[in-house]
Amino acid sequence: MESLRQIIPLVDLHAQYRQLKPEIDTAIAEVLEECAFILGPAVDEFEKRFADYIGVRHAVAVSSGLDALRLALTALNVGPGDEVIVPANTFVATALAVTAVGARPLLVDCDARTYTIVTQTDITAPTSSLATSLSQSMQGALTVCQAYRKGQSQDNIGNKQPRTD
Repeated sequence: MESLRQIIPLVDLHAQYRQLKPEIDTAIAEVLEECAFILGPAVDEFEKRFADYIGVRHAVAVSSGLDALRLALTALNVGPGDEVIVPANTFVATALAVTAVGARPLLVDCDARTYTIVTQTDITAPTSSLATSLSQSMQGALTVCQAYRKGQSQDNIGNKQPRTD
């Protein structure tokens, strides 16, 4: 009996590449020609264009999701003595970003239906040092990064002052 099972690809990277091949190949060739593999004019141009695209003054390219999360926590001024809520079923980089800034990760259960961090209203701060809640999607998009301060309600989000330097 023949199987009726058919695999449906999540994304067709070959088709996407074929469509953008000339532009991608030209950009790669320029980087190779300049030997500007780290930082350099291509990264500067990307940061400027991405910032314009998302409507902000600045964007910073990083080398990994771990660096992106660490930078976000640093921008929120999260550090030693702070605790950060992270989903228990996350990739290790989420917790590593927390420890990289000197804070302590607090693993919390995830919603059985959505497999994401429980809603903010369901989280009760286990200690008075709770600084931030951090969650990200499978694609690495930061979905929740909210700051709390000791003794303040979760309804009053954003009490931890972000860095300005």
